[in-house]
Amino acid sequence: MSRIDAATARAVYDSRGRPTIEVELRAGAACGRGAAPAGASKGEHEAHERRDADGHGVFDACAAFRREIAPALIGIDSRDQSRIDALLRELDGSEQLARLGLA
Repeated sequence: MSRIDAATARAVYDSRGRPTIEVELRAGAACGRGAAPAGASKGEHEAHERRDADGHGVFDACAAFRREIAPALIGIDSRDQSRIDALLRELDGSEQLARLGLA
């Protein structure tokens, strides 16, 4: 198994120059990164986009990831996407991931 042993988040810029969140997970020697740029149009079934009070930044989303999500991911098999998805939904507790929604 490839268990997650480190997780962090940072603000980066998308292709339109808008801040978005990038998450990095480490599992042993392996490292994976993913960013979540917001699209120009929003579908009704998409996860909620979490922005700072200024409506632009993602520092609050990064802090929420580091504070609540990262500790819960540590020790989970990085290949078990179903478990990770279920964990994120459980941690958030809302239908459209509005509480911890990541921009």
